[in-house]
Amino acid sequence: LWDFQHYRVDMVKIDRSMLNQTENKRGAAIFRGLVAIAEELDARVLCEGVETCLEHSFAQSSGCHYGQGYYFYSPMSAVDFGRML
Repeated sequence: LWDFQHYRVDMVKIDRSMLNQTENKRGAAIFRGLVAIAEELDARVLCEGVETCLEHSFAQSSGCHYGQGYYFYSPMSAVDFGRML
């Protein structure tokens, strides 16, 4: 059994499946609840699978600090990433 008091949580990553549920009131409330828990732990929040402007706006307005997904950039090879830098 884990004693969570001994572990520091720096980042909470919210799965894409949770973001998909935010189109309804209940799903949006659960998403915001996860962000609130992360805030209480003084953790940053990363939302995974952001694909649209609407999803990005919702995540950002809900308190997410970081986003990951096609909205920001599509996958690329290491070589292409090096060129981009």
